[in-house]
Amino acid sequence: MAVDRHLWTKEFDLAYRPSWTCPLCSKGRLALFKENIKEFETTQSKYDYQQDYWDPSFYKAHFCATMKCDNLICGETVVVSGTVKWEDLPFGDPNFPEFGTEVFYCPKYIIPFLHIFPLLKTYPEEINSLIKEAFELYWVNNFSCANMIRAILEKVLEEQKITKGTLFERIQTFCNDKPDLKEYLEAIRHIGNSASHREKEIADSDLLSGFELLEFCLSKIYNLVPSNIQKSANELTNKYKNKK
Repeated sequence: MAVDRHLWTKEFDLAYRPSWTCPLCSKGRLALFKENIKEFETTQSKYDYQQDYWDPSFYKAHFCATMKCDNLICGETVVVSGTVKWEDLPFGDPNFPEFGTEVFYCPKYIIPFLHIFPLLKTYPEEINSLIKEAFELYWVNNFSCANMIRAILEKVLEEQKITKGTLFERIQTFCNDKPDLKEYLEAIRHIGNSASHREKEIADSDLLSGFELLEFCLSKIYNLVPSNIQKSANELTNKYKNKK
């Protein structure tokens, strides 16, 4: 259930292009090629380029690109758009480094949205709908995404018929039967509260931790057992239960 932190980076260059899973078939990988990326430099960036103070960090642009699922049976097309930036980075001898300009692409919108963890049909439909919104918000706004993760927790408790009191009180009530989840549910509550009050910046890594905790708690709450494990258990039970 661990989320691959490198996979969900919010900026990448063409030397390292995240190998995202296709959101349609969940089997293929999304291929991104340079020829499928279009850049549009901003007016301000063009102006800055003419000035004496210019350096690569002043370059700013928008981009739009298409990615295609490499599963031949699927072939889904995903559109990604966002911003572009240049950075001067050192290379070569660390004592006498040279500098080269690297181009970084920073996604802001991805359609259709990518699944940070699998959406299972065993989750209630309302829960899955909120999870989809959280996946979309991950790229757009960290505060809104953290708030949505908290909203998913509230909806889960509501679906479990725990509706009275504050979220803190509802977690306490729910964890009377599932005490092993209390620490994880409380962590989700904390990040949501912090996002609501904007007490501090919400890091990308914190959102990914929130998604990890959410996925783990959902698996425990809805008693999810992988289908192959259940199948194996049923086969062995049926085969040997009446034998000594």
